[in-house]
Amino acid sequence: ESLKEELRRVWDASAEPVAELMGALGGCKTAAEAPTEARLLNKIGLVLCETEAKQAEGLEYLQRAVAACRLLGDRRALLRTLSNLACAHLKFGGRGVALELLDETVEIAQRVGETAVEAACLRKIALAQATDGDLTAGLRAISEAIELYVAAEDRRGEASARFCAGVMEYEQGAVVAGVKELEKSLALRRALKDKLGIAEALNRLGLALVDIGFHLQALDYFERALALCQEEGDTVGEAS
Repeated sequence: ESLKEELRRVWDASAEPVAELMGALGGCKTAAEAPTEARLLNKIGLVLCETEAKQAEGLEYLQRAVAACRLLGDRRALLRTLSNLACAHLKFGGRGVALELLDETVEIAQRVGETAVEAACLRKIALAQATDGDLTAGLRAISEAIELYVAAEDRRGEASARFCAGVMEYEQGAVVAGVKELEKSLALRRALKDKLGIAEALNRLGLALVDIGFHLQALDYFERALALCQEEGDTVGEAS
């Protein structure tokens, strides 16, 4: 369940009203406005994918955004739109298509030297594989992502990837390795003063401690996680 929740977080939907976005899209008439058109297609696709009964239409807009970025030759914009289209397919159960899109995104990120983007895509690949039951492949991908986050000095990305790695290791039965990765994630999140991230790591470590019989220490972790969630007003984290 932790991995499924983490996978949901890769979704980066726009909060802008779709009617306003559609209106702006209708105003894109010239070649000079093509980059704006591509951005709007991407945003509209994301919003529609969040609307039940509009998901197919949302995928169509995201596909148009990808096509527009290919025509523009804007590889950085293509990275964003391909990643969003992949996440949409993951959201709707299209794992095979999503992984193909993410593989292409990784290749483009390597060409343009976007190490952090490459790492983020590998993290998404790892989550897709792990939530589909292939923990071994997921661990390979998340290990690559961690190496890239470290190289890019992206501590927030590294913390998130180590959390995923810890959950995967634990679910595969490697309890000690899983707890070590979760503790590394916790240390990074403390350094970043990421209170909700700290709470998440404490909660997952608490669950691991319950499983191996350290109930009092687990209770302490749960109470600390709850206090942080209440402090930040996170009712979802508080409930979990």
